[in-house]
Order: sequence, then structure tokens, then C-alpha cells
Amino acid sequence: MSVGIEVLIVDWQRVEAAAPDDRGEMLIDAAFGDGYSDDLFEHGWSWSMQPGEDWYGRYALRNTLGSYKPHFWAGHRWDHMRDFVEPGVRAAVDRFK
Repeated sequence: MSVGIEVLIVDWQRVEAAAPDDRGEMLIDAAFGDGYSDDLFEHGWSWSMQPGEDWYGRYALRNTLGSYKPHFWAGHRWDHMRDFVEPGVRAAVDRFK
């Protein structure tokens, strides 16, 4: 089993302007639609090549395949430093645990 980590940045106003039921498909198309490469070792920024589709970009992180270990260690380290972080940041990060 392997893990690919990708970050999708979007023009949030454009996403909010879409009908709520259409937003999920809109984001999936942005992340994995035309022009998406399924090369498991791809990394870096990719941008849509379609006219009028300049509202999103995708970043595939290098060396994230093959193990969940980095996710484990990130959570483990968060547990050790959590008490030293501002309450607002703790609340924002804790919801992902």
C-alpha cells in the first residue's frame, strides 16, 4: 500500500459561487480531471491548461509514496508539542485527528 499526498489550492470565491451540491464534483475534477497525471512519482505544481480554468492548482509532494510512517510521526510529534501551541491553532489542528 502506498500514499500519495497532493494539495489542491482553489479560488474559494469561485467554489462558493457554485451550487453546494456541485462543489464536490468541481473539486474532484480540478484535482483529477483532464491533464491530471497518474504518474505515482510526479511532484511539484501542475496547472490547468484549459482556457478559463485558472482558478486552481495542484501540488504533488515528493517522496510521499510507500508508507504511512510520515503521517504517524506527524501525529506523534503533535501530541508532544500540542500543549505549547496557542489554543486557536490547537483547535484548528485537533479537528483533523
